[in-house]
Order: sequence, then structure tokens, then C-alpha cells
Amino acid sequence: MRLGLLRARYERRVLSPLGWPVPAGARRASAREMATLIETARERGYSRTAKGYEPAGPDAWCAIVAVLYESTPEPAWICIARQSGGGGTYRVDIAPADFARLRRLRAAQKDALIQQLMVGDRRGGSPRD
Repeated sequence: MRLGLLRARYERRVLSPLGWPVPAGARRASAREMATLIETARERGYSRTAKGYEPAGPDAWCAIVAVLYESTPEPAWICIARQSGGGGTYRVDIAPADFARLRRLRAAQKDALIQQLMVGDRRGGSPRD
């Protein structure tokens, strides 16, 4: 556990859209990992617990990006989780050590996510001019 905390402490940071330093790079969580993260958030009393999250299937995964740090009730990253395959977007609080253990999103997964965000979500219509 201590090694995870040290790794999280010295990890490269970027500024979030809100202007706060957050861990660089998106993370990936499988449906099983996401369920564990949600259960942990509930047990720790975090306010953001990905309400309404249902895995799109056994191979579904979520891209997770930290957007803000919160110190109460326990230290946590406020994160946005986007489900693969056109699933929804959820807010979830993740402990720094748990966030550091998540795998980084691979380049192909980032490309698929960008494609999904730019084109795939326009159900029943084309982009506006």
C-alpha cells in the first residue's frame, strides 16, 4: 500500500480544466474494477458514486480522468468515468492509491474514445454547422 501512495505522490501532473493539478493521463477500469471502485466509494462515504452505472457488457471498460482533489471525508480524486461502447458518463470519487493502481489508457483506446465522443454520440442526427 505504501508503494502505491509514493507512486501517486510523485506522478506527473497536468492542470485540469478547473485549473487544479491532477494526475496526467486517462486511466482504464474494467467492469469488475469499476464495480469495486464504486463499492469502495460507498464504504468510504464519498458523495460521488457513479449513480446509475450499469456495465454495457462483460467486455465493457471505463476511461477515467481525475478533475479535482477532495480532502473530505477522506482524500480522493473527483473523477469522470466514460463507459466504452457508447455508455454513459459518471462521476466517481477514487482514493489516490486506488487511482494510481489503475492501468493507463492505451493509445488505441484513446483514439476509440475520441472517435466516440466526436462522432458516435450524435444519435439520430449529424453535427450542426
